[in-house]
Amino acid sequence: MRRLALLVLAPAIAFPAFAAKPAVTQLVTVAQLESALASSRGNSDGALAKQLSEMRLTQRLSEMNRARLEAELPGRQAREQLEVLADESAFLQLPRGDMLPDPVPDAVTQTAMLTRASAYLKDDMARWPNFTAQREITRFEGTATVIAPGLRDDLETAVGMRMLRSPAAENWECPGEPRLPSRRVDPIERRSVQMLYRRGHSVRAMSTGGEFACAKSGVNTSDDMEEMLLLMPLVLHGGKAVWGHWEQGAWGRLAVFRFAASVNYASTAGQEGRMVEVEGEMAVDPEDGGIVRLAQIRRWEVNDYPREYDTVVEFGPVAMSGTRFLLPSRRVAMFLTPILKPRNWNEEMEKIYRKFHLDESPQQEYLNDVRLAGYRAYEPAGVQGTSLAAKGAP
Repeated sequence: MRRLALLVLAPAIAFPAFAAKPAVTQLVTVAQLESALASSRGNSDGALAKQLSEMRLTQRLSEMNRARLEAELPGRQAREQLEVLADESAFLQLPRGDMLPDPVPDAVTQTAMLTRASAYLKDDMARWPNFTAQREITRFEGTATVIAPGLRDDLETAVGMRMLRSPAAENWECPGEPRLPSRRVDPIERRSVQMLYRRGHSVRAMSTGGEFACAKSGVNTSDDMEEMLLLMPLVLHGGKAVWGHWEQGAWGRLAVFRFAASVNYASTAGQEGRMVEVEGEMAVDPEDGGIVRLAQIRRWEVNDYPREYDTVVEFGPVAMSGTRFLLPSRRVAMFLTPILKPRNWNEEMEKIYRKFHLDESPQQEYLNDVRLAGYRAYEPAGVQGTSLAAKGAP
């Protein structure tokens, strides 16, 4: 689950005097982030936001620690940048200090937990009712690492867009025209849309756009429930899940398993599918097999350009129709794609890479933070549903 290779820029090498100063992204642990914020108390909201925007976490920031740090920040800009750091870190491992030191369960116990998780997918999720919920979405855009101001200037020219930029992404994953915000990653949109889960198959957003809605033709890529039903049996029955660690969840101890698999994702009608390398973590309730957290990292190539699409879904208790269900409470999605054409594209591209001390292309980053609430049983048109919120439910 560690993804530091994405973040490390080329090592310092002797370059000609005209070479641009290399851009630096400060990689920090959770403890180092806490220390930096403690030493920056009294700074203005804008100054602290700039400081946070030049960082990237190397460990997962738990929701509890995020809430604690957020309460100490001076204003909206700094809170937004902390949100970016927390969302980007959602696909990483927790600091060891946040993992429970309980003994590793034996092979029989692990198998029993995975069997319960498999039964949960087959039986409990199959009994989910039709429902609607409200999705509060914040969309961010920027770059996965800090990039040099000179490269930013080159990319923002018409010539730079045409000569230096890698091709646009395909429609089904399309994030629209790339932007380079003033900070590394900035919010670009906030919206609220209704989501529908129906016929036990999929979650759909009731909007013309999709996960990363394009300016001209939005598409939907937020079908996590159906992906769980398709992917997790492969993981659970294929022996691809291995023990990770114990961690403390909001409602008790969780067993965390890691997994990896190669999946042939079908594309649009009439086109061939593509092999996607998937890895991730699954946190389950060891008693009943309920899936409380599912993180997936997907990597593949399109015409030799690497793509990465990551999602994490967290679940919380909701009461509907007199029954308690574990339903999605939070979702983070991140899409990464190269900004530049490959360095071996031509002689000019090689000069750009050398000028800005780049070994690989910086990554364009699209980040969605979604909170789900207001669950209601889905009723036919003209029939008013009923909202039943369980204690502690989202």
